[in-house]
Amino acid sequence: MGKKRTEVTVENVGDLIHMRVEAQKFFRLPHSNGLLFSIHTHLLSLKELTNNKEWTERFYKVLIDLPDDIASYKGYLPNKEKITDYLKSSLEQD
Repeated sequence: MGKKRTEVTVENVGDLIHMRVEAQKFFRLPHSNGLLFSIHTHLLSLKELTNNKEWTERFYKVLIDLPDDIASYKGYLPNKEKITDYLKSSLEQD
């Protein structure tokens, strides 16, 4: 969330809140029998996340159950209610 975390409103939460999304892959190399583990990281805005209903529903359910100490550690606590309201509203529109 960074520098703008205090500027989040109900109107701009979809644009200002971003999720770090990781694509992790694990391979065994055929010739050397070595192991390769890669992580590719993307930033995804809540607005983009809501384009996928399954992801939106899953994140909404996780966030409403997330204890405050973990939400604080992840940086969501100050805006948790705005985020969950945004996700819920998105789910209700579909």
